[in-house]
Amino acid sequence: MMENVFLPLAVAALAGLWGAKGARALRTPLVAGYVIVGVILGPTLPGLYNPHNVQLLDVLNKPALAIIAKVLRAVGF
Repeated sequence: MMENVFLPLAVAALAGLWGAKGARALRTPLVAGYVIVGVILGPTLPGLYNPHNVQLLDVLNKPALAIIAKVLRAVGF
């Protein structure tokens, strides 16, 4: 059976949103919630990310960085 590549990505995104809500409840910056969730779900949690799937998502790196750079340039950063 083929494993879904985007399922761990969706889990991480939802966990990040929950972390941001928790940070908002504590009146801290939202990025603090994202960082805490990233540390928890990172490489310390075995089995969430399959190395093969991470390689498949590597195709998205350059377009994502290009979008981030364009947005940062648009806001004058």
